[in-house]
Amino acid sequence: MPLARELIHVRIALEFLVASYLFCTVHHSSAMGDWPQILGANRDSIAADNTELPDTLNAPLKTLWSLDAGQGYAGASIADQKTCLLDRTSNADRIRLVDLSTGKVAWTREFPTNFNGGIDADKGPRCVPTLHKGQVLLYTAAGTVHCLDASDGRSVWSRDLRKEYGADDGYFGAGSTPIVIRDRMIINTGGKKGGIVCLKLEDGKSLWTTTQAEASYASPIHLAPPLDEQVLVPTRLTTYGVNLQTGEQLWSVPFGQRGPTVNAATPLQLGGNMILLTASYGVGSLCISPQANKVDTIHKGDLLSSQYASPVLIDGSIYGSDGREDYANGSYKCLSPSGGKVYWEQSGMPICHSIVVGKKLLVIGVDGKVWCVKPNRERFEALWMTQLPAGTYRALPAVDIGTLVVRSSDQWLALKIGN
Repeated sequence: MPLARELIHVRIALEFLVASYLFCTVHHSSAMGDWPQILGANRDSIAADNTELPDTLNAPLKTLWSLDAGQGYAGASIADQKTCLLDRTSNADRIRLVDLSTGKVAWTREFPTNFNGGIDADKGPRCVPTLHKGQVLLYTAAGTVHCLDASDGRSVWSRDLRKEYGADDGYFGAGSTPIVIRDRMIINTGGKKGGIVCLKLEDGKSLWTTTQAEASYASPIHLAPPLDEQVLVPTRLTTYGVNLQTGEQLWSVPFGQRGPTVNAATPLQLGGNMILLTASYGVGSLCISPQANKVDTIHKGDLLSSQYASPVLIDGSIYGSDGREDYANGSYKCLSPSGGKVYWEQSGMPICHSIVVGKKLLVIGVDGKVWCVKPNRERFEALWMTQLPAGTYRALPAVDIGTLVVRSSDQWLALKIGN
């Protein structure tokens, strides 16, 4: 009997690895070499170029360029060797398109804003810009969406969605980065007249609305084939599977809780139709398996409770931060494919962003410490560690063409990380 159980576990592991390989192969076939939106080409924190991190590091990472940063927590996006930087200066949201290798600013646009910042003193944007087929798409903390021409920053269309659909500012303003899929943009507005809204990219007109759910700070994801007509939208208290074309609610699952809580980590696709949701504030983690018109729960627990840093999947294991930045109780964990078992935990860590770069992990702490980690189910195996310039690195990093773009409390930095 023990041997039979071991064979079953081996079979499940092999099936998961095959499903993960097929998922990555299919889902990463486009947008190679770019980081055009939040968490990269497929919102999974996997760098799609051929960069390999060195096994050793004898000096700090080389700074290619730096630019001043205003307020906000929005990370950068990268496409066609240009990086898009969104922040706030004085009473305006500022967007700049910058040459990735030189830091030269191609153009700058500013949009007046009167957003007051909620319970956070920071009044800047929270959502990562999206670069899509010659367009720049922005969602500000005030809930305004802008579509710009990427060649010169010219306005194509704008809409004040939170005002139109009756959404409030929540704790920190709008912070769920919209997702662009083909000819449409899906936004978790949190409005009473439309909690999830789909816009036509061509002119910004509404195609459909669904739910009256409050917005989360976690971002939607596009499910991999064969469920690629579904978009998964995590709202504050419920995660929905929605038909991309019609907005029909195909399934829903409770995730989140009332009180001073935030659902902010982007869901992680694990392959084999499995999705991992995670949040702090006593919410914990949930592994689900969406189907065409229903959802199954695989595992529920508190083994990974991420405040806002999204975990990653590499070599059939999950890696990511656990804990809260404001409690200074962070740790870094390696978990089983469904998140139901902790292989190891590295305590005393800051909250960290994780990026899969080649066959290694780039782990970036909000305190500016950077680790190169070799995937290993036995222990935390750091090949090297270095320190970025002083600052708080809460904004999501981006990687493309061997370049890491990060944002500290007062500057944007581009650093050389590999070949």
